[in-house]
Amino acid sequence: MRISSPLVWALAALALAAPAAAQQNASPRPGWAADFTVLSANVLFGGLSAGMVQRARGGSFRDGFARGAAGGAGVYAGKRIAVGRWPGAGLLGREVASVGSSVVWNAGQGRPSFEEVALPVGPVRLYVRPAERRVRARVDAVSLAATVYAVARPELEWDAGRSLSAGAAVFTAPRHAMYLVGNRVSGLAYPGNVYLGTAPHQDPAWFAESFAHERVHNVQADQIFFALGRPLQEALLRGLPGGRALGRWVDLDLSVFAIAGLALAIEEHDDRPWEMEAIELAAP
Repeated sequence: MRISSPLVWALAALALAAPAAAQQNASPRPGWAADFTVLSANVLFGGLSAGMVQRARGGSFRDGFARGAAGGAGVYAGKRIAVGRWPGAGLLGREVASVGSSVVWNAGQGRPSFEEVALPVGPVRLYVRPAERRVRARVDAVSLAATVYAVARPELEWDAGRSLSAGAAVFTAPRHAMYLVGNRVSGLAYPGNVYLGTAPHQDPAWFAESFAHERVHNVQADQIFFALGRPLQEALLRGLPGGRALGRWVDLDLSVFAIAGLALAIEEHDDRPWEMEAIELAAP
């Protein structure tokens, strides 16, 4: 598949979703205007990405945009659920958002909106085809590598309860400080993983906000994968020997590295668009 207008792709990627991010500061909820802005950004991102992918495949930009925009609204709804302060909010929100991201993906391919629906759980995605009553599991290679790395680190402790609630592997480092590019942070997120450096008993309110903030980043990672990473993955695997067979069982989210680079390019933490979104959504 030929990807046209790379600049628009880059601008769309900048608008939302970073797979590796951190929370340093919290701010009061700005109000309904900011909520509307976040919703609009998700709708626009879904519409643009699906419209451009379908157009690049020889289809209709209008059809891709319209259905992708609807999927983007679903992603926003999932993010709103994911920041809830109740058990299972992260898991439910991630699944709802992933259904929205699946709509964006299907629209880009010119297929029915719910032909294939992805449901992520930790480092695994379940791809469901309702009409065929078929389910196939694929391992997210980058997420699995991050999980293995975390398990191997003695200062990180796996939190089974919060992992189940978040729909992602959650690790805490209550006795250690965490740093990202030289800056101390209270939490980090990587696709399918959350790392928290503040113990819940030390500051429950701060811990809850930090945890909610990182859950947003996990949803953003899923979102950017289906909008950009998966089209790139399929284009790459088509040209590799055995690539199609590998793609049946493994997701290679290469976009994660490009967007992590953007985080380094935008030096001011709170100036990063994905951080603005996570701060707004996670605020109590």
